Amino acid sequence: ENTISIDENGDGEFDSLFYSDETDISEIIQILREKIQTLDVKDKLKKNLIKKIENIGKKVNKKKNDKSLKGVFKNINNLINEVGKKANKGKIGDQDAQELVVFLNALESAL
Repeated sequence: ENTISIDENGDGEFDSLFYSDETDISEIIQILREKIQTLDVKDKLKKNLIKKIENIGKKVNKKKNDKSLKGVFKNINNLINEVGKKANKGKIGDQDAQELVVFLNALESAL
């Protein structure tokens, strides 16, 4: 089991979340969705990130073979890069960006 310490509810205190390789992918996607909702960013950016997470979730649910998973990995990596760019431009806080990347990596490793 792995532990991620994040401020899940935005109260300034770190909450510990536990996940393992057996963690349900839909659970990780839900955590990402909730985390994005708590971000102190523009609504347009929140909607964009949530839409991308939901698209990844749909693709994961439709996965039929390794070839289709390559597309999912590419989508996850593209989103990781986008989060990094938004953080560098100050559109997402560094701590929030790090937490999103940790969950995106957890999602990728759960596939």
